[in-house]
This record gives sequence, C-alpha cells and structure tokens, in this order.
Amino acid sequence: MKQYLKTTCLLFASLLQAGCLAVAHVGDFPDSAAAIDFNKYAAENRATRLALSRGEIPAQNSWTTATSNEYYLNKHFNGSETELVNFIKYALEAHGYSIIKSDVPNKYLIAKRGMRQNEWGSLTGVYYKLEDNNNSVQVYIQTKITQDVTGGFPQNRAMGVGLVLQSMIDSHR
Repeated sequence: MKQYLKTTCLLFASLLQAGCLAVAHVGDFPDSAAAIDFNKYAAENRATRLALSRGEIPAQNSWTTATSNEYYLNKHFNGSETELVNFIKYALEAHGYSIIKSDVPNKYLIAKRGMRQNEWGSLTGVYYKLEDNNNSVQVYIQTKITQDVTGGFPQNRAMGVGLVLQSMIDSHR
C-alpha cells in the first residue's frame, strides 16, 4: 500500500511539475520585422497557390494548414503605416487579444490573449513590410500558445487574425 501511495504521489507531482508543456514568452518572438524572411514566405505562398490552381494538395508542412500557427499575406495597399497599424490592432482585438508591445520603427506588434478552451493563453506577433514602389504590404503573423498536456485545439490562430486583417486591407481600396 505504501508503495502504491508513493507511486501515485510521485506521478501526481510529476504531472503538476510538468504543468504547462509549452509556455509562450514575448522573448520567443523576433524584435524586428528585419528578422523575418518575407521572401521565403512569399515563395511558399506562391508554391501553395500554384499547387491549388493545379488541383493538387499543398504540402502538409505549409504554413497555411489549419494546424499551423503562422500566416502570411501579401496585399495591394496604398494606405499609410498608421492606417496599417490600426488595422492590425483591430484584427488582434477582434480575436480577443490585447496589445502588449507596439514597435512601429521596427514594424511589429505583439499581443496576448488569456485563457480559452483547451489553451492557457497565447501571444501573437504581427510583422509587416511596406513596399512603397508597388503599393503593397507583406504581413507575417505567428502565434505561440501556452498549453498543457492536452495540446490545444488544432486550429490556426494566426490565420484568424490574418483573415480579419486581410478583409480590412481589402475594404480600404
């Protein structure tokens, strides 16, 4: 009986200590849009669109998959940087995030969201690159979640923010 109690207590203590398997921190995110390889994401985006146009299934490791926590968009945009930042803030807030860091000179924002079903919390970083010569913007969005052993729902949290942002940019024309 003593051995059973010891084993049970040890198992319970191990589970408590493990607690959250993945903890999101602001330090996990780059501190500048310059650290983001926008060309890489643009190439992946083109490859995915090409595969879809051919009726093929895109690669499973594509950042556009439903279980990814990244999203990239490249849109025509002739607005100001202030307008873009306001659109980003709106998209984040529409998904329950609060802005915790906004660094316009380095072209990024980070926001946090509290507990949700099967998720202790999450942080989302939005990085952007404005192209003056062709009136476009590239945006890279990444979400990191704090989760326990259940792993969280397999959904692309970054895509949700990205789709709201995309509709804001599209309606700006």
